[in-house]
Amino acid sequence: MPISCLSPLNRRLSIGGSSGCMDEPVNPEPDPPLDPPVDPPDNPAANLALRTYFAGLTVSAPFEVGSGGINFQQNITGTDTITGFHVPNSLAPVIGPCLSYSQLIPEVATTVGAISGQLNNIIQNTTMCGGVAGAKELYQVQYSRIKPVGGYTSRPQNDFHFRRLAVNGAIPPLPSLYVKKHIILPANLGSILNYALGANYYVVSDFKTSNPAGYGDYRLSLQVLEDGAGQLYWKFSADNAANGGVTQSQANAGAVGAIPSVGVYNIGDGFWALRSAMNSVILGEELIVEIYFKYPPLIWTRAVVKENGATAFPYQRNTVDGRSTCVITRVSTGEKIILDKQGGIQCGSENLPQARLMVNLTYCEGSSGSNPAVWSKCSGLEVWDDAPYDLV
Repeated sequence: MPISCLSPLNRRLSIGGSSGCMDEPVNPEPDPPLDPPVDPPDNPAANLALRTYFAGLTVSAPFEVGSGGINFQQNITGTDTITGFHVPNSLAPVIGPCLSYSQLIPEVATTVGAISGQLNNIIQNTTMCGGVAGAKELYQVQYSRIKPVGGYTSRPQNDFHFRRLAVNGAIPPLPSLYVKKHIILPANLGSILNYALGANYYVVSDFKTSNPAGYGDYRLSLQVLEDGAGQLYWKFSADNAANGGVTQSQANAGAVGAIPSVGVYNIGDGFWALRSAMNSVILGEELIVEIYFKYPPLIWTRAVVKENGATAFPYQRNTVDGRSTCVITRVSTGEKIILDKQGGIQCGSENLPQARLMVNLTYCEGSSGSNPAVWSKCSGLEVWDDAPYDLV
């Protein structure tokens, strides 16, 4: 059921603010008619690029990328037998040619034969998306921990990507995008996360910019966080942690990022951060997550102030016209949490386009203490070139 058809809301929470300011491309296939049909969008300018319930999709055997035992992938591709859309080919008219895969980053170096015993992607039956016969879900699982939890190591990760490819040497602009998905968070997520050990985050979606070399200047992220009192809350934020800069310790040692205008990673409050009320995260139930971003008009004149730790000046940024919105809906009640940011910094120092669209992840340094350590589930995934209705 489209979110616009949900029953009246029991409660509506709105948080936001305004501020001034290697691979070969794939050929698109024509979009088939949908079954079941999608209601016409309230915004007639919005175009649906992909709708999948993961039915008919396949997950490849893992393979190593590069060497060293720290980077593996599983391709996730195929034609959805319910909707007829192809993953990833149907996305091409909206986001350009792209790859669809999950990146597997283990805690410690391992082998291609062992990685599936640590991290894996499985397409299985689902209880989500009620009324859609044959719907499946993507189950992204981390089976166990090898090292102690926490420590801010950024490992392990199991990240489902739509990775946009360069065309004529450059990744095309992506002025706006809307992504919708159904998820279930682990019922024991509160005990999985551990504030004191730095394992207090669970990433739900992560969108990173990129140049053709794989380095970016801007990240839009949705996470569940736990505070020192054990309370869970949503955080929707933008920062420069897209692999183009350096950590503070690296900067102290004289290191410079791959993109000189990107400074020390400003994770925390970043360029901006919106947080829900404490104890507002619903666990063990079906949720609908919607994320929308619209880039501001880009400015191609350099600024006179650098990012902290950067060695080059960034481009000036329009801090009025960009927008990022996240809506989380509890399916059983229709209750919504709305995190909406109008204005502020909504692009990176080099005006790079969004290119690494991590639409679903199991990225968490916590652990349940048993098997599985942590997991995520995703179904009913949609991608549009604009918001199909007014989210706020």
